[in-house]
Amino acid sequence: MADDTFEHVEKQEIGKSPKTVRCRFHETEEYQMFCKDCKDFLCFECLEQLHNKHNLCRLKNAEEDIRKEMEALVFDENYVEQLTTLSDKLSENKKKLVQDEERLRYEIRNSVEQMKQQINLSEENLLSELRNTFESNQTTLQDHETHVNTLQIEISYVDVNKLHEHNLSHIINILSEMKLISFKCDTITNRPTPGFKPTMKFSIGNIVQESKGKCGAGASLSSCSNISTQTDTEWFDSEDMGKEDLIECSSDEVTDEKI
Repeated sequence: MADDTFEHVEKQEIGKSPKTVRCRFHETEEYQMFCKDCKDFLCFECLEQLHNKHNLCRLKNAEEDIRKEMEALVFDENYVEQLTTLSDKLSENKKKLVQDEERLRYEIRNSVEQMKQQINLSEENLLSELRNTFESNQTTLQDHETHVNTLQIEISYVDVNKLHEHNLSHIINILSEMKLISFKCDTITNRPTPGFKPTMKFSIGNIVQESKGKCGAGASLSSCSNISTQTDTEWFDSEDMGKEDLIECSSDEVTDEKI
């Protein structure tokens, strides 16, 4: 007896429908109408974005068509084939996800390796530039040291007591060389200290979602706009009318009754 009662309650729960049926595309909206062309339910958001000039009616007026669809699905066991197909598609998608992950992992690592090679090449170029620059500076300093030593020897031969006997051009040349080497030494001393400024801000790349560019039932509805809708007797532009206007201006099947 208890088992019979439980089975009865269970059947009641299975057949019980929620008071409102939320749109599968717009969770805040409820199904309000039925598209006879697409054999699908739609809310007012769907009406404004999809089902261009389709034949529409209220859900209650499409009850017979809806029940026939369910009957065909259950009694002809079409659901088995459909669900099997969906299951196969899901399995294919799972495999594709794994393949895509492996492909992207390879591409990322390949990009990183290429970047490492570029970094190593940049390092070699910078070190080569550094070596050439400092070798040039070392050569310049060595030349100046040689010049100073030469002047020192040359001046040491000058006898202060016999300075008047020295050729004036020779004296001028020594003094000029002294001023020149002094200027060069000051220039080197006041030269800015060399430094290195790393530029560490870089990006290897980004993971992106590539769109297939299709605007179907599974596509983003916001990408479709300026859609017109046809009732049984007249045409109207869904963008120019509110929800109440859509109901009031439709055909005999789409009346102003509350669903």
